[in-house]
Amino acid sequence: MKSTVQCYNKITLTGGESERDRLVLSAIGLVVGLATRVKEQSNTLLEVEDLIQEGIMGLFKAAPRYAAVGAKFTTFAYWHIRSNMFTAIEKDRAVHGLEKSEVQKRKVERKREGRRRESPEARERRLALQRVIDKRRVRKSRAKKGARCLSKS
Repeated sequence: MKSTVQCYNKITLTGGESERDRLVLSAIGLVVGLATRVKEQSNTLLEVEDLIQEGIMGLFKAAPRYAAVGAKFTTFAYWHIRSNMFTAIEKDRAVHGLEKSEVQKRKVERKREGRRRESPEARERRLALQRVIDKRRVRKSRAKKGARCLSKS
């Protein structure tokens, strides 16, 4: 006889009579609740369904290791579920982190290309303005040094 459990509107799992399948099917509610909580608390682009899938994989990892020593299976499996979910979130963040660095590289390249495309007159104006700013900075720093030298003597 096979048992069917439907959770979170879309996921349907069928399990046989084995003890592992019964343990996993009995803890799916924990996975769904934990996945929704993790999704709300963390800033991740992963969907709740993805987190549920990772949590179920954690359940399957915990089931063979479970030895009934007085603790409930859900208590034992909780750590494995969370571990799988947060590992998936970290992998997802690493992927999006690479995308962000690529965007920054492209911005720098566009800025360089824009300078290459600028007309000679615009380049001269930009460089002249930069020289004026640099001269003002030098004067200010010299004035500060002179004021310090005068106050010391």
